[in-house]
Amino acid sequence: MLINRWLNPLKKSMGSVRRHRRRRAMPTVVPAAAMVESLESRQLLTTAAGLPDPAFGDNGLLTVEIPGYQLANTSVSVETAISADQKIYGLSEFQQGVNDPVQLVFSMNAWGTLNSSFGTNGAVDLTALGYNYFAESIAVQPSGKIVIGGSNGQWWSEGQGPQGDFAFMRLNTDGTKDVTFGDGGIKVIDADYNDFWLNDIHIRPNGEILAVGTSQLFTGESYIALMNLDASGQPVPTFGDIPGEGLNLAGYNTFPHQITVSGVQGWIYVMSTQESIDRLDTNLSVHRFFSNGLEDNSFGQGEANVTVGNVITTEGFSSSVINGGWIYMSGFQYNPMTFESADFIARVDVDTGIWDQTYGGDGFLEVDDQEGLLAAAPGGAIDIVASRNDWTATPSTHSLTVSRRTSTGALDTFFGTAGTGVRPQTTSALPQGEIVKDRDDALMFFVTSYNSATQRDDLFLSRWLTHSRLDQPTIDSAEVEVCQDGLMATLNWTVDAAADEHELWVDNLSTGDKQVYHSKLVYGSSLTLPLTLSAGTYRAWIRSTATLHDTSAWSEPFTFAVQPPAPTIVSPQTIDGTNETLIDWTDVPGATSYQLWVESTLDPGVPLVNQITASSQYSVADGFFEQGGYRIWVRASGPDGLKTTWGSGKTVTFRLPEPTGLTRTFVSPAVSAAIDWTDTPDAARYELWINRIDVFQSGVVHEQNLTDSAFDAALPEGKYRAWVRAEDNQSQWTVWSDPLDFIVAPDRPVISMPAASTSLRPQFTWADDSGAVRYELWVSHAKTQMRVIHETNVLETNWTPPTDLGTGKHFVWVRGFDANDNPTAWSQLHTLTIQLPGPVIHTPGCTTDRNPAITWDSVESAGTYHLVVENISNGQTIVISATGLTSGIYNITEPLASARYRVWMRSVSITGDAGVWSFRELRVF
Repeated sequence: MLINRWLNPLKKSMGSVRRHRRRRAMPTVVPAAAMVESLESRQLLTTAAGLPDPAFGDNGLLTVEIPGYQLANTSVSVETAISADQKIYGLSEFQQGVNDPVQLVFSMNAWGTLNSSFGTNGAVDLTALGYNYFAESIAVQPSGKIVIGGSNGQWWSEGQGPQGDFAFMRLNTDGTKDVTFGDGGIKVIDADYNDFWLNDIHIRPNGEILAVGTSQLFTGESYIALMNLDASGQPVPTFGDIPGEGLNLAGYNTFPHQITVSGVQGWIYVMSTQESIDRLDTNLSVHRFFSNGLEDNSFGQGEANVTVGNVITTEGFSSSVINGGWIYMSGFQYNPMTFESADFIARVDVDTGIWDQTYGGDGFLEVDDQEGLLAAAPGGAIDIVASRNDWTATPSTHSLTVSRRTSTGALDTFFGTAGTGVRPQTTSALPQGEIVKDRDDALMFFVTSYNSATQRDDLFLSRWLTHSRLDQPTIDSAEVEVCQDGLMATLNWTVDAAADEHELWVDNLSTGDKQVYHSKLVYGSSLTLPLTLSAGTYRAWIRSTATLHDTSAWSEPFTFAVQPPAPTIVSPQTIDGTNETLIDWTDVPGATSYQLWVESTLDPGVPLVNQITASSQYSVADGFFEQGGYRIWVRASGPDGLKTTWGSGKTVTFRLPEPTGLTRTFVSPAVSAAIDWTDTPDAARYELWINRIDVFQSGVVHEQNLTDSAFDAALPEGKYRAWVRAEDNQSQWTVWSDPLDFIVAPDRPVISMPAASTSLRPQFTWADDSGAVRYELWVSHAKTQMRVIHETNVLETNWTPPTDLGTGKHFVWVRGFDANDNPTAWSQLHTLTIQLPGPVIHTPGCTTDRNPAITWDSVESAGTYHLVVENISNGQTIVISATGLTSGIYNITEPLASARYRVWMRSVSITGDAGVWSFRELRVF
């Protein structure tokens, strides 16, 4: 609303009300620091409720500077509105140099920067859009579009006849004129029988526009003009008592100031000043209308009206708000007999319209501060934004104040300092328009203050906290894990104990991508980001919210690197000089290249190999290395050039290759063995070691100075294991050769097949040096003692059954027959266990799903399946064990904790024999 703070209530002409609010002096204000709209600038400031927000501008006061413009003069008011997406809109008169004033609508973000997506530099010149009227009020529809309400023409008192009309315009969110509104973007309501002047507009939840203003006859009588437009700017024909025009005229000698809607019935309340019949006194008044615009005559003193005031003093209006079942109005009283004035708050019952004449003792609660703007507060309380000035002091003192009054009218001592927050000013500052609240319930309002240097007003936006601010959180650490699906990061933080939830923001500094993760619903003290990350550098911020607390400042920026661990060198363990050397290391997810570095331990820091390669292997040609020690490192590079660490490296030694081709010749029927192996080039000597393994005797043969690659060992009947190694001319031993297992025994076949198989048709194999021409094979089932195979004419030293065998343990024997059909001894008993193979498990390697489904491929001949899930993060605790499963899926019903798991699965045959276990790792976040 636009109100003349010291309007003479006897004055009939309302022309002086247009967009002007006078003050009691013309002081100067120190400019506030500009707010930088960036997360980095939001600092750690803990503030109690009822004080200016120190993180906003200069202690809660931020200079509004529209490039190229300044406020038009020293008595301009600023109208205010806020959208659901926290855009603040202002409406006022500005000038460019000495040019004529223009009406601007400007838009600001909640943190005080101009909204660059609106108009030019955040502002729109209404005249340039064809709105050649006096703009008086601004509001935002649920769609986010901005509605301007005003008037045109002259007043009767200005001798121009009844030419005043209501004029509306709607802007899109980018500041352009919305041509779908009204008649091409503007709607003028022609009042050809009255003179209209608009004071305030209000938006209903469905987007409809309620407008209230003054309707003045040529005789001087003034009435409330209440109008309803639909959301698109056309009059609602069923509204009011003037058919088809969406209009109602009410009251007498009444000058409306503010309109609002309250209650489930959609009651319309209009707050006004009303002259007495003899026009010698002015009081406050409240009219109530039904939602259809007709007067509710059950309200107040009849005729839908209640008058607040007395015949001794004149009451003027400043602001109003509905809260806790009361209509609160702020204003001032003027006694024409004593020339004294006082600021006050009065209230009216919102249901009955009865003025509470006990409030403040006589119906007027006197307050010390002036120009009070009102806002609803919790518990039926009200917040009062005002100006405090002591002109009698030398020098004069000035402050902006915000007070909280409880429902009884008492100061809330928990608010500000003993109920009032004070921001000292160098000169007087005047709150403007209406108070708006942001998402944190902070009070935001415009302030004008006279600048003696420019001899005009400066404009500010002020922000005051209504809740204590949560302490600024701190991001403590970031943990990066390599998961099967990629790289994942867990952030950990410390927050105020009163915080309910948090807002987390993460940028990728390497790519420049903003908000790679942004959520306002983060809980607890850590979060594993629910997305895989590319290698790079990231920056994160967090802030906290809680009921009855103001949102904390953003944390200090936390920069962290997301990079996989350094590659691990797998091979070689040693270097030999007979073949090329393959250097092999683990793959790194997302790596585009690797850098390999090899140096001699005798000359550190000097690379023998410094190579960039795309693969995780590199071959060094035969003869490159000489005998000695070498150090190998490797690191990975990502697509943005970010490199992993070098890792711990690996030290290897050039050695002779271990002897190979270790064999043994059985001499029948003597109990002895001839052991030989392939010559190792440049070997000075060999060491041979033989253990007897059937009776566990170590070193039954230990020869250390063999110069030939063969040795005849006289050994008794038994099972043996042999190794050999070579020594070079620098007294460096090679590693031991692969072991050779052999048997010293009389003539009989030696079964060489494994002791276990997952094939139902395993190949039976044996070795025989007896010269047999055929073999007899006997296999029986251990559990049933039934013979399952008896083949008497096997011509090779292997045989594969043509049909499936059953699962379980089997006993196997074989013997040979020579050309004269003389048999050898039966072979030693060989035990063969046939098991079904392990199922192939399909389950995600990494998941944020706490109830993942486990699936697997069926196994032929399986009757059921056995599932085990163990938690390997806490010491391999079994959390699930399910048997008798028949389908290929298992749904986990109890949510898993965030941990690493190992999923085991085996099949069980129809005869009850358990198969081989298979497993897969699972990481749950």
